[in-house]
Amino acid sequence: MKEIAQAVDEKIKIRGKKPAFVSLLPKKDLVTASVKYFKGNLGLYNCYPFFTQDVFHLKKGDYKTGYSVFLIDYKDRDENQKRFNAVKTSFKESQRYKNFKPVDEKIFQVEDTKGKLVFVSHFKKYFLIVVGTLSHATAKKVLADVQENIRGMKKTIVLVQ
Repeated sequence: MKEIAQAVDEKIKIRGKKPAFVSLLPKKDLVTASVKYFKGNLGLYNCYPFFTQDVFHLKKGDYKTGYSVFLIDYKDRDENQKRFNAVKTSFKESQRYKNFKPVDEKIFQVEDTKGKLVFVSHFKKYFLIVVGTLSHATAKKVLADVQENIRGMKKTIVLVQ
């Protein structure tokens, strides 16, 4: 099977490249081999089971180990704001999460059943989530780094929905 796969691979002339979307993740401490590009709620659920229903209405996102960073791209700011409000309600009402607490007007946190903190924010048309055993300061720094990467993103990057 491996030999067949190698033979097929050698015949493929076009090579894929990392999606431009991945460049928005914070560079510091990034474990490059752990980045996962996924599409849809099932893809997200396989990385981290936030909810069984598709509360994010997501198209794609990326994952980072050490602590996890989820970055979700929506059509525009309005759709993102609408999703943020719905997701906030889902976290508040969920039995799987406790200690809901606003960090500021654009960030809230909850704790999952394993004691990991989940920080949820949004910026422009992007939804940002950081999950792990990290401090408020570290989570805010990671979120700020992602926002800075979004601000600096070249307009030529096309994010395919």
